[in-house]
This record gives sequence, structure tokens and C-alpha cells, in this order.
Amino acid sequence: MKAAATLIAVGSFASVHAATVTWDNGGGTGDNEWGTATNWDGDAVPGNDDTVIINNGDTVNISGNALNNSGAGLDVRVSGSDLTFTGVPGAFQFNMNGASISLDGTSSFSGGTNYIRLYNGAGFVLEDGATVNMRDLEINGGGGSLTFGLEGSDPFNTIVGFSNLYFSGGVTDAIDNTAFVVDFDGYTGGAQTFDLIDWSDGSAAGLTEAIFNTANFSFLNGTGYEGSTFNWNDTTNTVSLTVAVPEPSSAALIGLGGFALILRRRK
Repeated sequence: MKAAATLIAVGSFASVHAATVTWDNGGGTGDNEWGTATNWDGDAVPGNDDTVIINNGDTVNISGNALNNSGAGLDVRVSGSDLTFTGVPGAFQFNMNGASISLDGTSSFSGGTNYIRLYNGAGFVLEDGATVNMRDLEINGGGGSLTFGLEGSDPFNTIVGFSNLYFSGGVTDAIDNTAFVVDFDGYTGGAQTFDLIDWSDGSAAGLTEAIFNTANFSFLNGTGYEGSTFNWNDTTNTVSLTVAVPEPSSAALIGLGGFALILRRRK
């Protein structure tokens, strides 16, 4: 069974942030540590409600508790740069407590044997080409969102860097509070099916197709792709997207409708 999605408007998740803080690594002479105040413009570590910009090509390391249990208003945007997370190997988790992290297609987030926990509505945005290398992704009962940004005509570059998928608070409650989102902005491909995220080398902690279909599914910039669906494969532990485009007859009707509207406005 395929899970249908809801079309949502851009800006639906807009929130208010206290300030915009940009990484400068001490003018190029810093230690690459998130928790070092002089590595940021304004010489202050970002607060829990700030918008954070990392776009100068550096590798920024988040050590220990420097960003653990991040606040709900924190919005980290990474482009052309890399995040690394170092804690206690195999035991330490990066708690995204309502925060949002976005990686563009030339960025990465790595943490080795550490893992990421999404809860209280945390958001993880992965543009096509972004890479993740982290032991596990854990979704808490409070839920969160995974957004996949499509680009160009090729299939999405599948996220394979998580070994396992875990749920705290029970798989049913966690999935029920989790949103899977696809952003079609920049997508020029036609109808096709491709994997978005893959746990085939690990485990998915009891997630089944029936449970997966109770999640929340939505599209950004999805006009014309409303018939697309999310799918869970019980055998391969993958989330895939089947892209649907209007039939030629439907597309023609849409075009005629728009033409008629133009003529009406000209009268």
C-alpha cells in the first residue's frame, strides 16, 4: 500500500528566530569548534533560538554537549560545508530537541558511531547530494520531520549513512508523530520511483508498511505532483518515492484553464 501526501504551501513552517549567526572560524584562524565563541561573527556561540549559517567550506566540529538538547528555535543551515559530531563513541546521541538542521547538496554530517535523535518536532532537511555518516537515526515518541529536497531530473541521491532506525516511546507513537516531506523545488524529472533513505544494511526496529502508512506525508512546491506517494519496503527497509505527473489530457486541461483565465482577464 502506498502512502499519499498532502500538498502544503511554502512557508507553512516559518518560525521566529532571535538572531542570525554566521560561522567565520575566527577569521580563518579558529579551532573549528562549534563551542568556541570567537569562531562566530559577533564572538558569541549561537543560542537556542538563533538561525545559524555555515557556508564557508569549513568543517565544524560539535564536541560533547556543545549542541546537545538544542532548543526548539535553533535553525542550522549548512551549505558547501561539513558538520562533525564527536561524543562518547557508540553511546552518545545528538539530541535535536525541536531544532532544525538543513544540509545542501554539497554538505555532510558525520558522527561515526554516535547517533541522532529527533524529538519534539525536530527537523532534518537533506537536499539531493547531501551525505550522512552516523550510526543510527532514532525517532522519539514526540516525533520530528525528514525533508528530502529534489533537484534536476535524476533520482534522489539515496541517504545510506545511517546503519539502523530506532524508536523510543514505541514505534507506533513515534511514526504517528513523524512527517516525511519532499520538496519538488528544482525537480525537472518525470514519473519515476527512487529510494530516499535506506536502512538495508541494518534494522528498522519493527517498522512495517502498515505502521509506516500512519505517518504524516506532505509535499512542498508539489503542484503537478499531487499523485506522488511514499512507500516503505519491509524487505529492504527503505523509504521510496513514486513520482506521479499529470496525464497528458490532464495537463492539457490545466493549460487550457490557465489560457482561459488569461483571456478572461484581458477582457
